Amino acid sequence: MKKRQFGLLLAVILGLAACGSMPNAEESKTTYEPAITSTTVVEPEKTVTPGEVTLTPTGETGSEDKTATPAPTNTPKPTATPAPTNTPEPTATPTPKPTATPTPKPTNTPTSKPTATLTPKPTNTPTPTATPEPTATPTPKPTATPAGISKEVSRLLESATTHENTRIRGTVCTSEQEANEYVRQMSLTYSSFSVIVEEAAYLHSAKEYMTLYPEITNLKIDKIDIYINGICLVFSDVETVYDANLCYAMRTGNMTVLSDTERQVYDYVKNVVETMGVKQMDRVEAVRTLHDYLVLQLKYDETYQSISHTPEGVMKNKTAVCDGYARTMRLLLLFTGIECDIATGSGRGESHAWNLVKMEDGWYHVDVTWDDPVPDVEGKVGYAYFLKNDAYMAKDHAWESDITCTGDAYQIYMYREVLCDTEATLKEVYDKQIQTEKTLTFCYPKGGTLTEETILEFVMNQVQMSISYYPETETEDYLILEITNPLY
Repeated sequence: MKKRQFGLLLAVILGLAACGSMPNAEESKTTYEPAITSTTVVEPEKTVTPGEVTLTPTGETGSEDKTATPAPTNTPKPTATPAPTNTPEPTATPTPKPTATPTPKPTNTPTSKPTATLTPKPTNTPTPTATPEPTATPTPKPTATPAGISKEVSRLLESATTHENTRIRGTVCTSEQEANEYVRQMSLTYSSFSVIVEEAAYLHSAKEYMTLYPEITNLKIDKIDIYINGICLVFSDVETVYDANLCYAMRTGNMTVLSDTERQVYDYVKNVVETMGVKQMDRVEAVRTLHDYLVLQLKYDETYQSISHTPEGVMKNKTAVCDGYARTMRLLLLFTGIECDIATGSGRGESHAWNLVKMEDGWYHVDVTWDDPVPDVEGKVGYAYFLKNDAYMAKDHAWESDITCTGDAYQIYMYREVLCDTEATLKEVYDKQIQTEKTLTFCYPKGGTLTEETILEFVMNQVQMSISYYPETETEDYLILEITNPLY
């Protein structure tokens, strides 16, 4: 009995001791709960949602806007987050770094209220480039008359034939400049051609084309046809000046239009003008210098080779016929900056060509061919057809031209140093030339005291020998007599 009591007492004592040293159930729960709470409270799937970041106006990644959360298909699945029981430490939570969050730059984030859609509509984009402009359709509008086009083109558009659903073959010019250049190039080769443009506003009247390109001397517009891919303007009766490409290059400085041969001619002309310095001379001296150059350098080609009709023949062979002289003279003057044209017609009943030159007071005739003696005389230059008016030239020339030449400022320009009207002035002119000139030249008024006979007699008495001379010529109100100097 005593042993049982003692045993019971001992069991009670040991039980009390054990209860005082062990933690209770509440204390055990508190000890392990922080780790579980740390894992379950953090909700990383919400902080890494890209849509939520984009919709934060201030750019903060921690902002939570459940109304702006994208569709569930864009949200990472909750299963991607490790289970709390398997991640006892907070550091194991897969929370992305702020740099991995696709946060837009503040400058690109709208400062207004966040929109509910991730892709802004084009109408809400502030930059004009976000809204593509409609591409221009090449189909012309037959009923529309573009503003600013010529009356001729407007009239032709009104009566134009429209080819429904029909395309025209050929290059369609997409700008006015392209259309103009096409007309210029085609006019050099063809007497009739067409140009196709995208818009009627690119077209000009025939007169406007000839003003734009003075190298085109005649141009007629026949009709306009309208197709689904362009407007076609038809030209006919096209005429251009001689050496149109060279004239264009000298007028504009654009040498890309020249062929290899034309470029050689251009360089030849440039060299003559620059070597002789005619750009630094006054106009009349520049014209005289170039006139004299051709007379002294060239021989008239009495075999009439084809190349002698061209500046190329002048450059290569130093021979020419009338249009070879005239064409080369024109290029030389144009390069110098002096306006010049070519007159074509007849001279003493035969086909002939010469120049029309614009001086300060108007236009004048210059016939270099007839101022070059045939057969050639070395050093001899004539001026019987240098800067003459219509009345003078009409005595032995015939032509048609819109240019009129009525001036008379230069009728004795080249003879002002040899002008004489009395025996005293005749002797002065003779003394001035007898020791230096191969040819003695005398200019005297018509109907005066001096005549061809009196001048010949005077010279023979001075030199005491026979003489030879050129026939007397006229220059408006004066006569010119040239005598070969027997003492030279």
